[in-house]
Amino acid sequence: MAPKPQNTPRFVLTAINYFTFLAIPCAALLLVIYTQFTRSTEELVVSQHQSHQSVALKLQALASVQASLRLYTSSLGSSEGPLIEGALMEVSLSLSALQRLEGQQDAETIQLLTSIERYHELLDRAAERMAKGLPQERGTNDVAIRLAERLRSSLQLSAYANQRSADKLYAELTDEITLYHRMFIVVSWSLVALLIVMWWRQRVQQRTEKNLRQVASEAKEAVKSRSEFMAVMSHEIRTPLNGVLGMADLLLQTSLSPSQKAYTETIVTSGDSLLAVINDILDLSKIEAGRVELDNVPFALAACIKNNIQLVGVNKSTDVSLSFSVDPGVPELICADKNRLSQILVNLLGNALKFTPSGYVKLHAFIDADNDGVLRFSINDSGIGIREDVLPHIFDSFSQADSTITRDFGGTGLGLAITKLLVTLMGGQIEVSSKAGRGSCFEFSINIVKVDPFLDARDDADIERVPVISDVRRESVRILVAEDNIVNQKVISKMLKNLHYEHDLAVNGVEAVSKSDKQHYDLILMDLQMPELSGLEAADRILSTCNEGGGDAKHCPVIVALTANVLEDDRIRCELAGMSGFLAKPVKQKDLEDCLNRLLGASALAEAPLQMR
Repeated sequence: MAPKPQNTPRFVLTAINYFTFLAIPCAALLLVIYTQFTRSTEELVVSQHQSHQSVALKLQALASVQASLRLYTSSLGSSEGPLIEGALMEVSLSLSALQRLEGQQDAETIQLLTSIERYHELLDRAAERMAKGLPQERGTNDVAIRLAERLRSSLQLSAYANQRSADKLYAELTDEITLYHRMFIVVSWSLVALLIVMWWRQRVQQRTEKNLRQVASEAKEAVKSRSEFMAVMSHEIRTPLNGVLGMADLLLQTSLSPSQKAYTETIVTSGDSLLAVINDILDLSKIEAGRVELDNVPFALAACIKNNIQLVGVNKSTDVSLSFSVDPGVPELICADKNRLSQILVNLLGNALKFTPSGYVKLHAFIDADNDGVLRFSINDSGIGIREDVLPHIFDSFSQADSTITRDFGGTGLGLAITKLLVTLMGGQIEVSSKAGRGSCFEFSINIVKVDPFLDARDDADIERVPVISDVRRESVRILVAEDNIVNQKVISKMLKNLHYEHDLAVNGVEAVSKSDKQHYDLILMDLQMPELSGLEAADRILSTCNEGGGDAKHCPVIVALTANVLEDDRIRCELAGMSGFLAKPVKQKDLEDCLNRLLGASALAEAPLQMR
């Protein structure tokens, strides 16, 4: 058993996916936060520089105004010219200090500058009167002193206000920077966590994919092993079944009382039913293993339907009417896999007849209304119907609608499962609607390709014209039967005697090669699985020896595979080994006769293409 992949809760995977999708937005958010953090820091530095510069210049202007006021007051008391000149110099320094506040000259600063300029004019006027020896104007002096006092007070208040604004802005920017710093740390760690989650998710995904690949590989091996097992079991069942059906077929050709004939026919019917079960199981195994390939060929649809209707209608009850119809819009010739379509129709029609004790079974073919490349079929019956609770499981393998169905009608429940797989393989879908006691309707579709109606595809185009070998010709034909099973030897020998063919027996591949070297045989019936030397190896040696001895196709024996291996791979291996025919066990005398007529009826025993029966 393959280990099951790790089952991660769905919500966990959803959360991981959301986190993964948030990784890029988080990285973008981190970049934005970092940009804002840098910008806020720059604003803090610039604002601090500007506020410090503003306070420093205003304090410098304040000091100059105070010095100017002291010098001016002293000059008024002593009437000394140098003192008032010094006051003018200090005012000029104060004015130049405030003028250096470029870009920061608000209304208050402009008013201060205007007041200082006015104060400077008053001092300049006082200095001019003092230089001319004129008495000072008392009103002018009082205005200048009051203006200087107001300037000093205003500069102090402005410097203090600037300092408070700078401190407030500093606090705000500091808080903003701290917030961005915290956000940066949180988002950074979140991004790191997301990267770790993404890495862990990738590791989990890689392990899951590895486990899934391992499971798929083991499942493929399991399907292959099951197919091989089914092939082996089919071979082992077909080998004794060949004896049962072969002997029963031969027994029917003898003089029997009515009761003996009925018993023998029951044996044949039961054997055919068992063979049908084996074929169904093999078909299911081959389809599931992907070993079935479609063989799309042009054919007449109406003739195909008619042949299948006749095939399933042989054993129908007289109380059931079986009919079919084809819409006028359906082309006469279509290109699809005729054999697979026939298998689908036989399965569905056979089911409908089996579960319809009386009433009708109708088949209708029509083109899909939305797509003219899709051919649809509906099969309606008035049978026992299907309960609603079992409809969802009707196409499951080994499924029956009711336990009593197996008892009353028989069957393995594989027919519908195989039908659904074949319909899917042909690119279509199948649906069923039914009510218990009111009949059922199966509707399915297949993909088709329209064919040129002028192609020669008459109803009898597929019928192979096989010449019948005359009794004189049969007496001159030499046949070798290579078969290790004693019962099957008796069956084939009796069938060949009934057909008036002389033959020899070989119990294994080595003896078959030896007898072929000593005597020329026109045809060899070769079992594939024999002791000492298999049928394929024996056929290869016989044909190689014939070709090396200068023989040609006319003188080399025709080799026919007589085997219980019925898979397509077995047929291909036989063809590659040079065999010209393929007979699957159990073999009936009619099949054997048709094969011999086909292969021996050709002129000079020319090599014929491999045909499967």
